[in-house]
Amino acid sequence: MPAPGNAGAAASTPGRRVPGRYRRGLTLAGAVAFAVILAVSGLGDGAEHTLASLRMAVGQVPASGRVAIVEIDAESLRALPRWPWPRRYYAAAVDRLAAAGAEAIAFDVDVSAASTAADDRIFATALHAAGGAVILPTFRQAGSHDSGRWIDSLPLPAFRRSSFLAAVNIFPDPDGAVRAYPRGVRIDGSARPSIAVMLVGGGGGDQRSFPIDYAIDPDTIPRISFIDLVSGRIDPATLRGKRVLIGATAIELGDRYAVPRHGIVPGVLIQALAAETLMRHGVPVSPGAVPAMLLALLVLIATSNRGRRMRAIVWVAAIVGLIAGAGMLHARGIDVEIVPALGLLLAAAAGRFAFTLLDELEQRRFVDRESGLPNRAALERAAPAYPDTVVTIARLDRFNEIAAALGGPGGAHIIAEIAGRIVRVLETPVYRIEPGVIGWLARPLDGDDAQHGHFAGLLAVIGQTLEVAGTRIDIRPTFGVAQPSDGAIDAQVAGALMAAQRARAKAAPWGRFMADDGQQERRQMALLGEFSEALASGAIWVAYQPKFGLAENRVIGAEALVRWRHPERGPIPPDDFIPLIETEGRARELTCHVLDHALADLSAWLPGRPDLVVAVNLSAMLLQEAGLKDLVGDALARHGVPPANLTLELTESAIIANAADAACRLAELRELGVKLSIDDYGTGQSTLSYLRQVPASELKIDKCFVRCIVDNPHDRLLVRSTIDLAHALDMTVVAEGVEDAACLDALRLIGCDVIQGWHTGKPMPADEFAATIGCTSSRLAA
Repeated sequence: MPAPGNAGAAASTPGRRVPGRYRRGLTLAGAVAFAVILAVSGLGDGAEHTLASLRMAVGQVPASGRVAIVEIDAESLRALPRWPWPRRYYAAAVDRLAAAGAEAIAFDVDVSAASTAADDRIFATALHAAGGAVILPTFRQAGSHDSGRWIDSLPLPAFRRSSFLAAVNIFPDPDGAVRAYPRGVRIDGSARPSIAVMLVGGGGGDQRSFPIDYAIDPDTIPRISFIDLVSGRIDPATLRGKRVLIGATAIELGDRYAVPRHGIVPGVLIQALAAETLMRHGVPVSPGAVPAMLLALLVLIATSNRGRRMRAIVWVAAIVGLIAGAGMLHARGIDVEIVPALGLLLAAAAGRFAFTLLDELEQRRFVDRESGLPNRAALERAAPAYPDTVVTIARLDRFNEIAAALGGPGGAHIIAEIAGRIVRVLETPVYRIEPGVIGWLARPLDGDDAQHGHFAGLLAVIGQTLEVAGTRIDIRPTFGVAQPSDGAIDAQVAGALMAAQRARAKAAPWGRFMADDGQQERRQMALLGEFSEALASGAIWVAYQPKFGLAENRVIGAEALVRWRHPERGPIPPDDFIPLIETEGRARELTCHVLDHALADLSAWLPGRPDLVVAVNLSAMLLQEAGLKDLVGDALARHGVPPANLTLELTESAIIANAADAACRLAELRELGVKLSIDDYGTGQSTLSYLRQVPASELKIDKCFVRCIVDNPHDRLLVRSTIDLAHALDMTVVAEGVEDAACLDALRLIGCDVIQGWHTGKPMPADEFAATIGCTSSRLAA
């Protein structure tokens, strides 16, 4: 049978995956786009700031000690309570600092407005005496909230003649934190250098900003209280050669800003940290995000064809390297943005992970986890590509029992081994349809003979003994072939499964699903759906076939037989619905229904015929239930029927199939006092030891042996030997299928005890049976 695929597909998932090179291209393009968005939109600024803060915390360094702050602090304001202070105090500070040998003196205090003429004159004289060592502040500010006008503030002309001017403006980021410092600010038409730039000897009109190095510990910057300075309580030697900033640190004077790592700090401290930054690094260089992005891109390109493990190691190393490298560059005054580069690597990793996850999800959806074979969903997806094929399946007999006995992965090993054998023979992908079922697509063969020969050859290969975990296993498959159809593939799968199931029931090696099978299946499904309603409405009812005692020469009992009178289809044969009910696990409902009705009728007949015995067929499924004794006992008690008046019939095949459970259940029923009967004797696999072990009091010989005993000496001998054997075991013998007087006489002659058949009475409703035995059914009359 030609194969639609190749053997390698047996352990892979048929799919429509994106090819690897396209995956790599899509991942790289998406990652680059994400990195560019981070770089140009500012979305990565928060992460960049966080990393910068971490770098600064790890690489914290002390200040140089060359910049000192004279604080206008709370102690100074208490000592000099009048604010604004008279400028003679500033003059005194300049004189003290100049005398101590300070290299430069910078004021971060507004001196743009006139005070008293005397104080302004004293301050101007002090500035002149300092010989150009003083830097005074200039700044610009908004005129009003919505005016759009700016006001530039400069020191008084008398102060400018003996001092340098520098900008003190500080510009927070949108989130309110101050991270960068301007080299200069355009004020009054001129580009003024910032005070920190001027303090360290810089100049020029460059208005670009540089990042402040908050790795410098602000607590290590020397700080002197203004009142201690002007009161002469400071050793002048501590100020010699220092660059001094005079500014407010008292909370009530404002001028405070948020900064990374240190929270809210005075503006003069930011000026000092900016000066320390310049002294430590010179003007820091900020090349932006491009260099790091290019490096990350090279890493991605270099590892695109590497294995997953190697790629992960290199990418993690690259991320760690970027973070560590940024820290080392920062220590050298180079602040590179790395978040877009990290985003590039992480986005690429996320893209790779997404494709891997999709593969795993596809694996879970289309591959059987236990055996590694493609599953039913994979078959249904692959089938449309092969329209000239049909679904063929192999159902492994007793698979569940064997798998349970082996335990662990034993069942999966069996499936994988048999699938491998099929692949080697047919060279086609094999799929696991159900736990004990595998299937494949094959072109249909012409005629049953060709199909039979094909499966015979396949069975010779598959049916060879397997060895799993040291255990040799002989497992046989039953094949099912779907009918070619343009319909959905799941319908073909269902048809092939049904064909195999029916073939197994007939002990045939294979079966073919036909259109009529589908109609029959739908009819059975409809019956199953109507089952509960039929029980409730009385459409399922109980008929009684008389059992005639040859010694008594009268009816001594009856067998209760279930019947279904369908409102549309008419009478439905028991063989059409009883196996269906049992297969679907609803045998208990049916048995309870029949038992309840039979005992109710029997309780009405017993007053007139206390010797009457009614037999009820017991489903083999109930032999597995531990509560069977209670079920029967409760029913007897509910209707007031003595246990001796009830016989439970079981087929010998049902008893043998459930030998362990059956022995326990039958012993319990005998303890209850009910009689047990072996039905259809001779059609199973009974042995003498089996008959001796079963606690039955009655043996029913199947009709296939009874019908021909008049004309067939061989059958007559078999029946007679069975009767003798049963009598030797103290069992009553019932012959089924007696249809004429000659058969009755023959059975009487060879010692049969009871007969049952159309000759003595067909199955009939309860009221007719009551009339036959001369009883009135009080239950029916009521």
